[in-house]
Amino acid sequence: MFALVRKEFQAFFSTLLGYVVVSMFLLLNGLFLWVFPGESNVFDAGQASLESFFVIAPWVLMIIVPAITMRSFSEEYRTGTMELLATKPIRPMEIVGAKFLGAFSVLLFALLPTLLFIPIIGLLGQPHWNFDAGAIKGSYLGLVLLCGAFTSIGITVSALSKNPLIAYLITTVVLVFGFIGFQALASFDSFGTWDLVFSQLGISAHYQALSRGLIGSSDLVYFFLIVSLFLLLARFAYVFQRLRSRDQFVEWLLGTAIAGVMAWGCSFAAFQLDFTEEKRFTMTEATQSLLESLEEEVFVTCYLTGDYPAQWKRLERAIRYQLEDMAALSEGNLRFQFVDIYEIDDRQTIGQNEEKLVEQGLNYSRIAFTESGAQAFKTIWPAALISYQGKTEPVQFFRSEMPEPTEFMIQGSINALEYELSRAMRKLITMERPRIAIVEGHGELSEAETADFVMDLEADYDVFNVRIDGQLNILSEKIEGMARRLNRFDLAIIAKP
Repeated sequence: MFALVRKEFQAFFSTLLGYVVVSMFLLLNGLFLWVFPGESNVFDAGQASLESFFVIAPWVLMIIVPAITMRSFSEEYRTGTMELLATKPIRPMEIVGAKFLGAFSVLLFALLPTLLFIPIIGLLGQPHWNFDAGAIKGSYLGLVLLCGAFTSIGITVSALSKNPLIAYLITTVVLVFGFIGFQALASFDSFGTWDLVFSQLGISAHYQALSRGLIGSSDLVYFFLIVSLFLLLARFAYVFQRLRSRDQFVEWLLGTAIAGVMAWGCSFAAFQLDFTEEKRFTMTEATQSLLESLEEEVFVTCYLTGDYPAQWKRLERAIRYQLEDMAALSEGNLRFQFVDIYEIDDRQTIGQNEEKLVEQGLNYSRIAFTESGAQAFKTIWPAALISYQGKTEPVQFFRSEMPEPTEFMIQGSINALEYELSRAMRKLITMERPRIAIVEGHGELSEAETADFVMDLEADYDVFNVRIDGQLNILSEKIEGMARRLNRFDLAIIAKP
C-alpha cells in the first residue's frame, strides 16, 4: 500500500500540472495576504496575525483540491490501467486509501512553505515575535483536517466519474456547497429554531472554531466522520464500477452505520482545548451557566456589518464567532442575525432606521478611511439589540468616538465581547436587580471618592451606602418563622478600609 502511496505522490509531480497547482496555492494565498488590499491584507488589518490566512485558505483549497484529486480514479478508468491495478493482490480499500493518502500528502507538501509566514509575522509585530503561537498551532491542525475532508470528497467524486474534467467541476460544486451551503440554507426563516442544528451539518461551522485555535471533540469527530463516510463511498463506487454488485451498497450502509455509532459514542466524552496562549476563546463558568440555563429564546440583532475597513471587519468577525459559540452552548435558545441598515438606497428609510436605533439606546461611530487615495467617511453601528420575552437591551461593542481607532482599541473591544453580551442577557433574564452595599464608617473611601465607581454599578445593580457602626445585623434581616437571618444584599464592598 505504501508503495502505491509513493507512486501516487510521484505521479502527481511527474507532470507540470503538479508544480502549477502547488504554486497556484501559494501564489493565491500570498497575494490575498500581502498584496491585494482589503480585509484579508495583513498590512490593512494592522495586526501581526495569520487569522486572515486561515480564512482565505479554504476558498483557495476549493480550487486546488479538485485539480489534485480529479485524476485519481477517472484517469485510470479512461486509460484502462485500473483493470491492471485490480489484478494486483491489493484490496479495494487499500487502493482507495492509497489514492487518498497520495493526494493528501500533496496538500501537506503545499502547506509546508506557508510556515514561512510565521517568522514574517513575528518580525512585523511590535514588539517582534509578539504573536499567539498556540493559536497558530491549533489553526494549522484545523487546516490539515479540512484538507483531509476535502481530499476524501474529491477522491469519491473521481471514483464516480470516468472524465477528469467532470470530476473537477462536480468536486468544486460539492466542496462549495458543503462548506457554505448548509449555513446559507439555515438562514431561511422556514427552518425556525432548527437553523443552528442544520448549519452544524456544514463544514464551515466546524472549521471556524478550529481556525481560531479552539479544538473541540465535536469538530474532530465531525471531520473523522466526513473522511470515513466518503472513503467508504469511494470504495463502494470503485467496486461497483468493476462488479456492478448491489451488495456493495449494503456494505457501505453498514460501514456508515458503524461510523455513526462510533461518533455518537465519542460525543459522551466531549472536551474542548483552547490552544490560544491567553485562553481567550474559553468562556467563563458564569457565562456557560447562564447560557445553559436559558429556557426561552434570546435573539440578538447585530448592526455591525457591511463594507468598511479591515479592522472593523475583524471586530465583526469576532462578534460573529462569539455569538456562534454562545448559540452552541445555549442548545438553540440563542439565535442571532446581522443587519445592514445601509444596504437599501432610500435615504428616508435609512434616516428612520437610524432614529429608531438611537431611540433604543444604540450609538453610532463616524469612521474615516482612505479610499482610492482620498479621505472617506462612513457611519457604522458597532452595537446590537438583545431581545427576551418582549424586552430589549442595547449592547455597545465600541465606545470611543475616534474616527480612526487604534488596533489596541479594536482589540480591547474584542476582549470585552463575552462580558458585554452576557451582561446584557443577565440583565434581561434577572427578575430582580442585585443589591450591593457600600460599607462606610471605618476609614473607607468617602462617597465622593467612589462616585464614578458607584455610577457605573448603578447601571446594573441597586447600590446602597451602609454605615455599620457596630450593628452587623444591618446587613441581614430576620424573617418570621425562619431560624436563620437572610442577607439583605448580594454583595458588600469595603472600599480601602
